[in-house]
Amino acid sequence: MRALILDNAIDHDVYKPIGHWKKFLKMPFDSFHASAGELPGDISQYTHIIITGSEDSITEERGWIGAEELLVKKAVEDGKAVLGSCYGHQLLAKSLFGKKVVGKSETPELGWDYLEVIRNDQLFGDAGNLLPALLIHFDEVKDLPEDYVDVISTTKGCRIQAFKLKGLPVWGVQSHPEIDVKEGQATFERMIAKAEKENSPRLNLFLKARDSVPKEAGWFDGFMKKFQEISVSISS
Repeated sequence: MRALILDNAIDHDVYKPIGHWKKFLKMPFDSFHASAGELPGDISQYTHIIITGSEDSITEERGWIGAEELLVKKAVEDGKAVLGSCYGHQLLAKSLFGKKVVGKSETPELGWDYLEVIRNDQLFGDAGNLLPALLIHFDEVKDLPEDYVDVISTTKGCRIQAFKLKGLPVWGVQSHPEIDVKEGQATFERMIAKAEKENSPRLNLFLKARDSVPKEAGWFDGFMKKFQEISVSISS
């Protein structure tokens, strides 16, 4: 088994997704900087695909996103285990169901909160679980077809915090459980420094998020262990 990480970061001085994810991977992996136009020509060797977050907005039609969407859609069609986080969660939904299912969030979430699991799930566990995680998003998945998708978790500010395709090992997760408290606080500090430099209107939101009560996502180790245990055949 081998994993592929699609790195959607724009500025690696601010957001460092490969470092966040590799500590959870027990299998060999390759990474490609998808937002810089880097993608593998062939995904047949990969069994597990991780689609990272990004500082970009899913509502912006960047020149690089179309090719990544096609790759993600093929990975799903080939039966690979797929996990999208934050921007990757939104990109996964958009790849499969079109741009109508994503949009700007009316209640952006920044800081630590609890995900409420509303459906028993192979990775998230039992309905009723409250799972702490870091949230950083201004966009969200708005709606998904119930015939094809189960909503797995929710928060007060975002109805579709996580989803799973019915009958397939494919999950989208709006939160960042892969980022621990120490790195989460460091990420906010980098965002604050950039926002101050650019005189961004989001500065106060980043300051408030940095000062929110941190909650370590210890449950994510087990989540990723189960994700990597999913058996997937390599395409010939």
